[in-house]
Amino acid sequence: AVNRLLGVSMLVSSVVLAAVTVPVALAWGNGSGMVLGGAAVVVGYGLYCYARGAQLGYDRAPRVALWDSVTSVLALGLLVVACVARLEPFVLLPLAIGYTVFAIACWPRGNGFAPASREPAAGVLGFAAWNVLAVVTSNGLLQLTMISAQVTSSAHDAGVYAAAFTLATPASMLGQALGQVLVPAFAHRTDGGSLRSRGALLLVIGFAAASAVVFGLIALLAGWFLPIVYPAEGAAAVADLRYLMVAVWVFTVGLVPAALLLAAGRSRQVALASVAGFVVG
Repeated sequence: AVNRLLGVSMLVSSVVLAAVTVPVALAWGNGSGMVLGGAAVVVGYGLYCYARGAQLGYDRAPRVALWDSVTSVLALGLLVVACVARLEPFVLLPLAIGYTVFAIACWPRGNGFAPASREPAAGVLGFAAWNVLAVVTSNGLLQLTMISAQVTSSAHDAGVYAAAFTLATPASMLGQALGQVLVPAFAHRTDGGSLRSRGALLLVIGFAAASAVVFGLIALLAGWFLPIVYPAEGAAAVADLRYLMVAVWVFTVGLVPAALLLAAGRSRQVALASVAGFVVG
């Protein structure tokens, strides 16, 4: 019942978002191939997130890792083919295909638990809705800075910021990956996601310290590697990258306690905190 309820809500929201993508993409001057690819990515990513979240919730991380690797290779291979064949209008389709293949392979068909352990459907959509709001407001703030730079700055300044943004945002994937594993892991524990437990507190402090070292090294070495990666904008983007690394570090560290709260079913608290941060930002 839970899988069916969440599956239907995901399909409806994905179709609605894909329909919104079409006029937006056309308004930005994209061709039919790019519009089709954009809509396909929206639907495919919705399927991917749903299937991936379900498998992680069922404690099947090895399966997720396997199919993430397989579909990544598939998508990259198709992207190379599209680039070699000069099919620029369809460069988004390989990504959509990769997402869709993952969803088909990992679609939830039962949790493998005893019938008595199945969770009731009541409250599931509310929990999911609060979680979606939290993700949109937390991740969306970082993406909004890139849109603001394109709208309010010159082409050169926007390019400089884009160079820094491109290298800063992948760093946040570390915390996001950890958070996706922590939510189901702590949800299966008797103490849930309580930050009062010694293990959870040590995890937050340890992760904050370790990520500070990693992100600090990236910021410190930015003046050396940015001009190599982006010869035109690299030198001018060093300061932007260093500021962004501080912001991404704060964002990444916050994902860990947020994951612990989600494991305890406190998605509303996480969402309200994310909304407050979005408004302040």
